[in-house]
Amino acid sequence: MLSRKQLPPLEAVRAFEAAARSGSFATAAQELHVTPGAISYQVKRLEAWLGQLLFERKPNGIALTARGRAYAQQVRTAFDELVATSRLAKEPDATRTVSICAQHSLTTLWLLPKAQQIRTAFGLESVRMSVGEDVAATKSDADITIFHHRAEQPSYVQTHLLTGQFRAYAAPALLRRTRARTPSGLRSQPWIQVNMEERGWRYPSHEAWFSAANVAPPHASHVLTVNLMHLATSAAIRGDGFAVLLDAFCADAVASGALVALPGPALESPHAYFVRHKRNADDRVRQIAAWIVDAAKKSAAAG
Repeated sequence: MLSRKQLPPLEAVRAFEAAARSGSFATAAQELHVTPGAISYQVKRLEAWLGQLLFERKPNGIALTARGRAYAQQVRTAFDELVATSRLAKEPDATRTVSICAQHSLTTLWLLPKAQQIRTAFGLESVRMSVGEDVAATKSDADITIFHHRAEQPSYVQTHLLTGQFRAYAAPALLRRTRARTPSGLRSQPWIQVNMEERGWRYPSHEAWFSAANVAPPHASHVLTVNLMHLATSAAIRGDGFAVLLDAFCADAVASGALVALPGPALESPHAYFVRHKRNADDRVRQIAAWIVDAAKKSAAAG
């Protein structure tokens, strides 16, 4: 716990910051509604507390010392953080909550693990996440939506989030049982297929993966078909079969050792995800949307 004895005299710090910013005891005095002599006294008080000279006193004015310039920058940063923290404390709870609506699999596999980071980074009371069909991008009243590309609308800002590549993945236990690694050795193994054509989206299939590897695909009887990416990912993690999945959605599972990426072709995704918010959204929503986009860039760079 911070002791009050560790704190510098706060009135003196305030006087110093004003003088350092304005370059004048007289101007600082006008800003703080005191006399120049009071500013000079407080600065000397702070210098005595620090044991460091912060200003050079010259016949025609004052100038920060090297130590004074460094301390002034640190004090400004601390003041900025104090202002931001105080602003958050003053806001009603409604403005300290962000709502995000996104596609099912992206939410489950990529966004949900970042919810706590978003809440902490922006001092939010809560993060409200919901999932929906892709048409929800134009109907949701959430602060931020994440779906595939929609037609441009003047009242919305739409920013590319991620595209990624599709690769073959399997659970380590399945690999140990089958000892299969190469495309030709995987033809007789069970596969999990994602089919979202009824939703209007077509993703690279395991047949396309085999074709890209110049290998004939397995017989249809070896296929388990699901209609959502996170269902296929869950089945793959359980060891139900091999699956061609989006690399961005599998990064956490690979990092934890739940899935292994197999040698073979990488297929470009035909669909990108976009972050969308109203053009007149407040700064908080804009900053959170930018944070989400930056997280995707960092994940791509790490992968």
